[in-house]
Amino acid sequence: MHHQNRIVSITNIVLLFSFYTYLYILHLPAKLSNPSYMGIPIIISFLSIIILYVSKNFEYKLFQFNKYIIFYLIVLLIEFLVTCYKYPNIPFVSTFQYMYSYLIVISYFILSCYAQEDFSQFLKTLIYFADFAIIIILAQAILFNKDGFFFLNRNYFSDTNSFIDTRNFGIRLIGSYLIDFTVIISIGCLFSKKRWLSSKTLIINIILTCAYQILSSQTRSTQLLCGLILMISFLFLDYKNKAIKLFINIIIISIIVYICLQFLGEITNSIASKHDWSYYHRIDEISFLWSAFKEHPLLGNGFVDENMLLNVVGINNLNGYYFGLYYSDVGVIGLLAQGGILGLSLYILPLMFILKRMSSSKQNIVLLTSMFVGIVGSMLNLSLFDNPRLMIIPLYLAVLDGIKSNKEV
Repeated sequence: MHHQNRIVSITNIVLLFSFYTYLYILHLPAKLSNPSYMGIPIIISFLSIIILYVSKNFEYKLFQFNKYIIFYLIVLLIEFLVTCYKYPNIPFVSTFQYMYSYLIVISYFILSCYAQEDFSQFLKTLIYFADFAIIIILAQAILFNKDGFFFLNRNYFSDTNSFIDTRNFGIRLIGSYLIDFTVIISIGCLFSKKRWLSSKTLIINIILTCAYQILSSQTRSTQLLCGLILMISFLFLDYKNKAIKLFINIIIISIIVYICLQFLGEITNSIASKHDWSYYHRIDEISFLWSAFKEHPLLGNGFVDENMLLNVVGINNLNGYYFGLYYSDVGVIGLLAQGGILGLSLYILPLMFILKRMSSSKQNIVLLTSMFVGIVGSMLNLSLFDNPRLMIIPLYLAVLDGIKSNKEV
């Protein structure tokens, strides 16, 4: 049994190592370093499934979401066929290359196996990986801002022109989105009645992630999302004095409203003044992609490159303000333009799974609420069906399996 547990942990560590692009230390070619590249993680997932099956680690495991994975793969096949039919000029191989990354959903079986075997250790592994990645990235940011020294895999953090962005706090380094979605789990665990990990482990991860989001990634949307989840989590704290609880909750709700209004005000002002072109352009993207969705609402326009979609719909610019079209800029709207209502169902079903678990797992209500808010919040402009975030859905499904299998509800 101990030997089997070791196989499960090793396969998960190797998989997470690939998700984090080898902690950015290995200097790899541009293609292998691209955050959107899922080739090696998918190969590792297939091999891990074979290893876990042969070693009988799947025995006595309850995979709750087998039907969802099958449905997911069927939808993927339908969208593939639709895309091939609608765009006969696009080579078959090119369509497959564009869509194969979605196969990373099979990593659910590896992650779930570990979560069911030892949920606390599973969560600890996730958090430790995020911590290590943050420390490495922050060290790189400090060294570069001070001396211009860059020791990490530059191909991962730069664009196609080898340019690395800078913002308010110097160089802008964005690591795996697993960092941001792991802290959502940490916040949920910290405030849940069932404490899967020590407060020290969780608080360290939260502090490190805050430092990373402020000093390195400098991404406004993820800062807002994590701040919102943190404030919502405070609402679940128990106080003996009801008057104190009411007073604190009013303050917290006021802070939540204030943060949201400030964020919306920033967007409105930037659009009105046109000082921040990224927001202004995003409105154009929403309008364009929504029009594309309405033309083919059920199956969408197919999983094709954004520039191809521009040509097909017959619009060569976005209201004269074209700086490039990106599905991921507008979250769920981009997914609708690609996969239509059928594609959107892949996003909605995990939310329904979490809601169902919330009704029967009071000890983990804050953890589940955090995950729910994280997925809903990401629908605005960080679609989980964008390549760099495709591993989040199987990861969160594995967490649900871990909660159920450990019976600590």
